[in-house]
Amino acid sequence: MTLDIAAREYYVWPVVADVDPVPAIQLSTDGIEWHDTEPVTGGVRALLAGPEATGNPADTVVLRDGVNRFLARAVDNPEVVIRGGGDIRCGRSPM
Repeated sequence: MTLDIAAREYYVWPVVADVDPVPAIQLSTDGIEWHDTEPVTGGVRALLAGPEATGNPADTVVLRDGVNRFLARAVDNPEVVIRGGGDIRCGRSPM
């Protein structure tokens, strides 16, 4: 996915789990700041925004210009599982 630097949209990460309910999943692009996701059918979603998007709601994950490599973290006591969550590119869309 490529997101324009002034855009904002939901992105869905598919989740396959052998437990019900699926544990809460958080996302990070740096491994330090983690963002909650919202469960949806077949996965979780988060509202992503480019660095020039304005008026973002409080739960928005603001990306930096360039490639953003996501980590996904699921906490299900006693496990804390962290896996790669894929890449999303953020940049100026061609006119």
